[in-house]
Amino acid sequence: MAAYSGWTLSELKREKVKIDRAIERIEARDMKTALAKVRQVAKQQGFELDELIGDMATKRRGPGRPAGVKNKAAGKKRGKVPPKYRNPANKSETWTGRGRQPVWVREHIAAGGKMDEVAI
Repeated sequence: MAAYSGWTLSELKREKVKIDRAIERIEARDMKTALAKVRQVAKQQGFELDELIGDMATKRRGPGRPAGVKNKAAGKKRGKVPPKYRNPANKSETWTGRGRQPVWVREHIAAGGKMDEVAI
């Protein structure tokens, strides 16, 4: 970085633009090469790349959502939920049933207990 210490801000910005353009050209070239290789492999297997990608794009991912569909609740704050479970050993410890199970819930289940036993 010492080589740039004598440069002005405008010189650095111009150099950054040149570097960004060079990166874009190299990435585009590498992507084109990779795409050609993938097409070749698909063809060797008896498929067209569009055929494979079309099948992959329509497959469902996750719990019943097609690829590319975002969670409806993303970005929205959820309201406070009343607790559903209470620790029998310490009545001040409760759990709503959302998120990770607290240690006392895991210990209760490990000891052979049922969630119905600690339900409020």
